[in-house]
Amino acid sequence: MLACRVRAGIFLFFSMSIIYLDKPLFDSVAVVNRSTGVIMVNAAEFEQYTPFEQRFILLHEEAHYRLNTDDEFTCDAYAFERMAGTEHRSLKQLVATVERALPFTTPEHRERLNAQIRRALEWDYKHTGNKAAARALKRMRNGYSALDSAENALLTAVADDINNRNATSTNGLLSNFNKLTTAQKIGGAGAVVLGIFALLIITR
Repeated sequence: MLACRVRAGIFLFFSMSIIYLDKPLFDSVAVVNRSTGVIMVNAAEFEQYTPFEQRFILLHEEAHYRLNTDDEFTCDAYAFERMAGTEHRSLKQLVATVERALPFTTPEHRERLNAQIRRALEWDYKHTGNKAAARALKRMRNGYSALDSAENALLTAVADDINNRNATSTNGLLSNFNKLTTAQKIGGAGAVVLGIFALLIITR
């Protein structure tokens, strides 16, 4: 018999149920049945996330149901819009949550991180006037080519540090970067390194 726990999703827009599975049945931390609105959560993995990260994950799944879409970018944006500015360091947490939740095994994963970084930079500039965020956003739109010499040196140093670290002793962005092949690093290095840079300059 499947061991599980059921809770009502009170904070969700619709009356949705959350089933906490004690035995994982799928690879991702959570999935939703778009017909019924029931969210199934791998309990052991889910409980490793912070309350903020858990809320993002559940709102992401809510979006799949509420908007009846399988588009991951749309669901990331839905959760972002509802959480940005809700608590201290929310933007940094929103970038870090997407980075932490994705295995970075496909180009789409890097694009989702890119999109989340852009959302955070745009929100930061719009709501706080952070000019560094505006400059970083411009660099992203220019393909990371509009860096001055000092900033280029900083990003190069970060990239070198990533390459010199052992994946078993690092976490987050650094660890995921080390999992990539050389070809993937060339294609995704800008996204990952700018992700670290964005966490440094985002004010909230």
